This record gives sequence, structure tokens and C-alpha cells, in this order.
Amino acid sequence: MRMQKSWLIACLLAVACSTQAQQQNVDSIFACRVAAEQLVDSTADQRFAYWFFEGTRHLQRLEPDSALQCFHQCLTIAPDNAAVYYNISTAYQMKKDYPKAFDCVRTMAALQPDNTEYQEMLISWLVAQYRFDEAIAGYRKLLRQKPTNQYYLTGLLELYQITEQPKQQLEVLKRLEELNGVDEENSFRQMAIQQVLHRPKKVEQQIKKLIHKFPKNTAYVVLLGDFYLSAGNDKKAIRCYDSQYAKDSTDGHVLAAYANYYSSKGNDALADEYMLRALNDRRYSISNKIQWLRSHVATLLQAHDTLHADSVVYGVAAMYPDEDELHTLLYDYAQVKHDTVACQNYWIRQVRQNPLDEERWVNLFSWYENDPARMADIVDEAILLFPKSSRWYYYKAVLLVTEKRTLEAIDMLDALLANDQTENAARVWALTMKGDIAQTMQQYRTAMVCYEEVLRMAPDNISVKNNYAYLLACCGIDLAKAETLSSAAVKAEPNSATFLDTYAWVLFMRGEYKLARFYQERAIAAAETLSSELLEHYGDILAQLGEIESAIEQWNKALELNPQLPRLHEKIEKRQYVPYLLPLDDENKEPHDDVQK
Repeated sequence: MRMQKSWLIACLLAVACSTQAQQQNVDSIFACRVAAEQLVDSTADQRFAYWFFEGTRHLQRLEPDSALQCFHQCLTIAPDNAAVYYNISTAYQMKKDYPKAFDCVRTMAALQPDNTEYQEMLISWLVAQYRFDEAIAGYRKLLRQKPTNQYYLTGLLELYQITEQPKQQLEVLKRLEELNGVDEENSFRQMAIQQVLHRPKKVEQQIKKLIHKFPKNTAYVVLLGDFYLSAGNDKKAIRCYDSQYAKDSTDGHVLAAYANYYSSKGNDALADEYMLRALNDRRYSISNKIQWLRSHVATLLQAHDTLHADSVVYGVAAMYPDEDELHTLLYDYAQVKHDTVACQNYWIRQVRQNPLDEERWVNLFSWYENDPARMADIVDEAILLFPKSSRWYYYKAVLLVTEKRTLEAIDMLDALLANDQTENAARVWALTMKGDIAQTMQQYRTAMVCYEEVLRMAPDNISVKNNYAYLLACCGIDLAKAETLSSAAVKAEPNSATFLDTYAWVLFMRGEYKLARFYQERAIAAAETLSSELLEHYGDILAQLGEIESAIEQWNKALELNPQLPRLHEKIEKRQYVPYLLPLDDENKEPHDDVQK
């Protein structure tokens, strides 16, 4: 006891001295050296306290190496001090040296076997390393000290489940039942295990426990009947159902049980009659109702009995006007009937019921994908409701581009990029879109700046690598960089006709015509549909290889697909490749024909 008191006093003195030194502004190398020298004449307790305090101070500063040096000094004074091993373990965890950290935890727990905090920490480490048997032994040891500790019992139960020990699970569940009394979750877990162990009598006993504990819950009486029915004892099953039906003939649980019974006997008409009655009981689970409704309505629709199907579906819907799960059924039903108005109304109702649920707005927006005006209205409303959500600014920018309002789209993107709260993913697509728009406006330097920034933030974005490479090639600049970017895209997607075409064009611009032909032919073979661009590039390559007739043939094919390209007419008339580079003067440019890939 003296050792502990003197250690505590020394720690307090060390803290006090440290605070005083800070106040007097003498925290210098000289002062530290003097303090260390004074330890020579100190007692073991004082030296221990000094190093322990220094170690904890280094831990707080996230300096694990310095902390370890201090704590090892502590071990030279008190080699069996569990608290030191606790802190050494913490330092090793900071260094991500988990094996050494675990060794310290084991030592710490062994030194103080009665310290429950240390034992719990050891068990956590054992579980993390899948050493379940040792963890189970640890919990059992703790339970001998605290047999009613439910945290330990629950942990032991989970480990028995992981290691597939059903009898041991039952043992723990029964102990929890003794502590807490009969409850549904525990009982159902016991029943599930007893069924696995083929103990029907035990299952029956557990259901009867529930009935005794909760006599007003009719579902348990019905459950007992269902148990008898599954065991082939129809008489006992019907007896349970009848006893409950006599008390309450509107009970949805018992009506559904009758429906299940008659369905098993092949009497579908009587089964449906009981189930339709069960639908009127609000006490009966909506999930169970919907599960049956889906099956029943599908049968009615197959028989082309839409009148009856409408009656059932809309009848239940009137009972639960605010039930999301039922709204989903209504939407699916409207889709099956190809009722687009009902589908639209469904999504509108979803949004109006909970206007702050952003995903509902997304679903509503998706529904109107062929109605740009309605999409624009939805986006404007959503921006007001969710001003911090970047997706709506993206949708707005896309809509503005489709309406040829490119300057407004850029303003929208710039506002998003200027916001410090915009996440990186949103910045990436905003910069990508801005770069693509800049290309259509012939602002090629702006596009390059955008693509550079995208690749700084998302270096694996292969679409931007492809677009950037193509732009560089079309401008005839930095072709080595263009090849690096384009080859990375092809490597990522070797069967992409677009990426192959870009790579072929980069090679062409570098004068490597034979290799360009190889990749251009691969691009044409990979393309699902041929574009004028693919064919024009192929013609350009052939022309530079001296195969002028074949080149003219490809240019003519390209001209059929895009008659509006003047340069194709010029190449055919001159019977030669005509170089064309995109200008880098970005001022006052009108939109140019396609450059983006």
C-alpha cells in the first residue's frame, strides 16, 4: 500500500512541477536535464512516477517511440506493473505493431487476473483474432466472478453462435430467461435452436410459456396452432384456432391461420375468403397483408379479373393511406397495368408526404426523364430544399447544357466549385463537365486546366484521361503526355472503340502510322456502330501510308454519315490528307464540331 500511495504522490508532484515550469517559462533542455539528474538520488517510487508521467505525456502527444522509452524505464523499476503494459500496448497500437500490442495485453491480463477491465480487453483482442475458444474461456471465467453480468452472457451467446454450439447457446439463453423473465426474442431464439435439435416438445413448451406470460396476445395461441399444423396434428391446430376465433371472430391472426390451413388442403376459395377478412383487421401485420396481396393480385390479373384486383388493392390502400410499403405495392400495380398517370401520382404523393426525403425527389426526377421542363421544375425545388446537396446542381447544369444555355451552366458549376463545402466527388464531375463544355465553346485551354485538376484529384479517371489525350492530339501539343494518358485508358478498357480510336489518333499525330493503323482497325472492329469520326481517322491513316484509294473510300463512307464536314470534301477533292489542328486562341470562339470523345 505504501508503494501505491508514494507513487500517486510522486505523480501529483511531477504534474505540479511540470505546470510550475510552464508557468515560469523554464521548459528548456537544461531544465529537463537537471530534472533527469535529480532522479539519481530519488526513491524508486519517484523515479517510476517520473517515467510513467513522461510516458503518458508522450502518448497524449501521439509520440509512441518516446513513450515506449519511458515505459521501459518503468519496467526496470517495477517489471510486474500491469498499468505499464497497458500503456505499452497503447503505444504499439499507435505504431500499428499489433502482435506486440497483443503480447502486452496478455501480460497485463495475466498480472492482474481479477481486473475485469483488463480481462475484457483481452477477450476483445482474442475475438478480433478469431481465437474464439480462448475468448469463450475468458467469458466463462468472468462469469464465475459475476454470474449475473448480462454483457458477459450476451458476448458468450454470440461466440457460441459463431462456433455453432447450439446446446451451449440454449444454456446461456435459459440463464438470461431466468434473469429477465420470458420475452419473445429469447423464446424465439430458443425455439429455433430446439427445432434444429429436433426437440418438438421443447418448442411446444416455449410457446406455452409465451401464452402464459402474455395471455392477451392472440398471436401466440395461433402460433401454437401453426406448430401443431406443421407437426401434422390438424385436430390440435384447429382446436387452437377455434378457441381464439370464439373469443374474437375478427382477429386477423386467426383468420390468416385458417386461410393457411385451407390452402394446405387445396381449398383456395375458402382460404381466400378467410384472408380477405383478415385484411380488415388493423392488428394484423401490414407486411403480412402485402405479402399475400402480391400473390393474390398476381393470380387475379392472370385470370384477367382486374375489377376484383382493383377492389382488393384499393380497399387495403384506403385503410393505410400513409403506409410507404403499401404505396410501393400501388406503384408496382400501376406499372403492371401500364397506368402512367397513377405511377406519376405515386411519386408526387411520396414527395409531398415527406418533402425532406431527398431520395424521393431523386425518384420523382428520374420518372420525368423524357420531360425536360418538368425535370427543370423539380431541380429548382430540390435546390431550395437541399442547398448543400451537389447532385441537384449537377442535374441543373446538365439541363442547361441540353437547352444550349452553356454560359449559365458554367456559372452553376463555378458556384459549386467555389463552395468550400463541396465534396471531392462533386468537384470531380463539376470540373469534368466544365471541361467538356469548354471544348464545345472552343475554349481549349480552359478545358485542359479543368482536366488537369480532375486528374490531380482523381488520377484513375480513365474517361477524362481519354478526353484530355484526344484534345492534346487535336491541338498537336504535348503528344508524349497524350500517349501516356491514352494508353492508360486503353489498358483499363482494351475493348473500348472510343479509347482505341483516341490512341490510334495520338499515334497518328506522332507520325507512327503503321501502329496507328493497327489500333484504328481494332477500334473499328470493336465499335457497335461506326461513326464518321472513326472512318475519317482510318482514311487519314491510310492516306499517310500511301493507300490513297482506300483512304478516299473511307472518307466517302464518313461523308455519308456526316455530310456537313467541309474538311472531308476537301480531302476527297485533293485526294490527300489535309492537316487540321484546333486553335488554342480561346477568345470569342463559336461552338465547333465534335471534339469530345
